Amino acid sequence: MATGAPTITDRAELRAMRPSRVMRFALMAAAKSGTTWMQRLLSAHPQIHCAESRAFGTYFDPKNPTAIHITIDSFVQNLQRYYHPPADAGSDFAERMLFNIVDAIGKTTLEHCRKPIYGEKITPYWGTGSQIVDRLLAYNPDLRFIHLVRDPRDVVVSGFVHQANIRIGSGHARAAHYRACLDAQRIDDEILESSLALWTDSNSAAVLATERFEQTLLLRYEDLLTDGPTHVARLLAFIGAAHDADTTIACIEAASFQALSGGRTEGQEDRSSFFRKGIAGDWKNWFTPEQLDRLVRLAGETMASLGYDPGERV
Repeated sequence: MATGAPTITDRAELRAMRPSRVMRFALMAAAKSGTTWMQRLLSAHPQIHCAESRAFGTYFDPKNPTAIHITIDSFVQNLQRYYHPPADAGSDFAERMLFNIVDAIGKTTLEHCRKPIYGEKITPYWGTGSQIVDRLLAYNPDLRFIHLVRDPRDVVVSGFVHQANIRIGSGHARAAHYRACLDAQRIDDEILESSLALWTDSNSAAVLATERFEQTLLLRYEDLLTDGPTHVARLLAFIGAAHDADTTIACIEAASFQALSGGRTEGQEDRSSFFRKGIAGDWKNWFTPEQLDRLVRLAGETMASLGYDPGERV
């Protein structure tokens, strides 16, 4: 019998044999790139619910100051220490259990909100970006993959302010240092390094995903700010939802910065808020020249590949 790559007919048959997965789309970005904004916007749509189950990638941090960080992936792996599957379950038993749990979450959610389309936002934990892409492909190769990207300089600033507030509020030993950094609009070097490493890992993995999935869309945070109706309509159409002008504008208004921040306008800063300022380019007020040089050395190539000018200065 001949062997080799499946024929087109074989591929169609294999696709028909796959389980019908609940998650239709995944929106992936580094943390502080606008995923919560997009999550609220998409969930305001009458056909869509965008959730965040932290499904994939092996990560567990019981000491995180705001809440325990654990993925379903890690939970299922730990479960195998106690749960004894049937003897003939096969080596993929844990993966099938993981995918079924993810589907159960999505199905239960859709039944509750009575909507037809379920998807998730994904901001990878440390070092899990490529793991997540592998899991997503195994879960549903027909998934619609959305890569949301934001200028890493603004991501670092937003991430620093967020982390500094957490450390100040939790009584961190260096709380006074972080408060002084906020007052002076200067970024702590350690947090700069960690935030930038997370941005690079997440976006490198997302670029890889756009090469492996058949259905992909690149969205830039800055484009969403300057021409929301055009890019949100493009996003909705990609997901397969209604994207007429009235529906698009209603989603944008429901997730506007003013709505999410409790009434502030874009640019009106509240450093204690998760929705801090809502603009692009604020990084020009925070970085020292030396920090910008370091950022370009570490992330300049990835920045340039995604359309950002690493040589831009204040």
